[in-house]
Amino acid sequence: MYVNEVPGLGVDVNEKEAAKYPLPDVQMNNWTQVRKHDGTIIRP
Repeated sequence: MYVNEVPGLGVDVNEKEAAKYPLPDVQMNNWTQVRKHDGTIIRP
């Protein structure tokens, strides 16, 4: 492996193929939150 100076991850996404697998409908403010047993949010 080597580090280069160009931006990006070096991956091209095929939008037509990706459209076949849409994300499920979820509330955008809840799907990334991890909570403690008392309900407080754990910040990454």
